[in-house]
Amino acid sequence: MTSSSNQPANRKTRRAQLRADQRKQNVKSSFSLLASSSVLAGGFVGFQGSSALAAGCDSPGVGESTVVLTPDVNGEDSSGWYDLEYAVNMAGDGDTIFLCTTGDVTIPTDGSDIAINQSLSIVNGSNFDVLFDSSNAPSNFYIYTAGKGGAIDVTFQGLEFHEFYDNGAIYANFNNEDSNLRIEDSRFLNNFGSAIRVDGNDSGNLFVTDSEFLENGSIGDGGAIQADDINTASVSGSNFERNESYEYSGGAIWMGDDSGQDATLTVHD
Repeated sequence: MTSSSNQPANRKTRRAQLRADQRKQNVKSSFSLLASSSVLAGGFVGFQGSSALAAGCDSPGVGESTVVLTPDVNGEDSSGWYDLEYAVNMAGDGDTIFLCTTGDVTIPTDGSDIAINQSLSIVNGSNFDVLFDSSNAPSNFYIYTAGKGGAIDVTFQGLEFHEFYDNGAIYANFNNEDSNLRIEDSRFLNNFGSAIRVDGNDSGNLFVTDSEFLENGSIGDGGAIQADDINTASVSGSNFERNESYEYSGGAIWMGDDSGQDATLTVHD
């Protein structure tokens, strides 16, 4: 793990160029991937409800909505990404979206990013695996505060993210010091360009709890997590295995601040 508070002025420019080169070369082809049969091995369930479906799926309340996922014979819901994007666009500030399924399900992305510009929680509302797979049509979750005029708080809970690349699975671009990104009980496998990337512009916070990062990588900083110019990052109860930064530093976690402002990284069991 590498923490830094004063990097050379041209470092951010170099990282941006690396990301551009990464897109052009489709570097994920050179990244060592887990066999698909091992993705769900061990029956990982990030969110354990007291029954097959949590209360939010059975009877959503005020400020709650559901996306019902229907696995086909191959365990996929090919329209799940579109349905979630629609739910995100229809949600109100501070709402919770429950993903509901009666069996393990993989949701292939469709090439479009899901943009989030308000406080929102996306939660696995079932007792089964919900896995996002971006191997065939690159997409990501893009969180931003530009034009918002205030802080946002975004949570992902009980989810799996597989083979995202070019800014990873979740990319947050904050412009408000009170904004938060929270990752809870989730798993990130074989993502490239960092599994989670946060650009804070000297603002924002990242909280990761009870999550797992396996074989993620980046040409630039932070194979699993890259936190750039944010106030604080806190990682607790989480596992990192075989993550790698190929050119710079921070195979598991990199945190830095090009402006020289103090930044705090806390990691504990």
